Amino acid sequence: MKCTPRWTPLLAIAAALLLAGCASTPERRAEASPGVLDGIDSAEHERVMDGRIAVGDTPEIVRIAWGNPDRKTRVVRESGEAERWVYHGYEREFVDTFPRYHFRPRYYYHPGLGRYIMTRHHYFAHPQTFVVRRPYARQVVEFRDGLVAAFETDER
Repeated sequence: MKCTPRWTPLLAIAAALLLAGCASTPERRAEASPGVLDGIDSAEHERVMDGRIAVGDTPEIVRIAWGNPDRKTRVVRESGEAERWVYHGYEREFVDTFPRYHFRPRYYYHPGLGRYIMTRHHYFAHPQTFVVRRPYARQVVEFRDGLVAAFETDER
């Protein structure tokens, strides 16, 4: 019987706590940028800490609520320029590579001969399935004149 060392569960617990401590939350982002939430009332403070934004918020408040964007773009329209922050989400897609053919001998038992015999080479298909993470625009925020003008969330 093989025994596992006593320190193995402790190592697993320590690794889980270390990975959980690396998560970016609104509370940690607010601690990293002091003074940003000082001028707002308690209802708005609670809204930002819940990860919700509103029209008229500053980029610093959006950064505290949603974190750093995955991509920043500039939009030019007749009405003026705007900055767009895009936050990506990822969905899984299963991709099959079928068929993948190769030659392979085929054996079967011949009862009259009392032994296995080999037939000619046959094609065998061997499908393989891969999981691909496809990015999509989960949240998009548009800023005009340094304030949130519009935002969009995709609830998948």
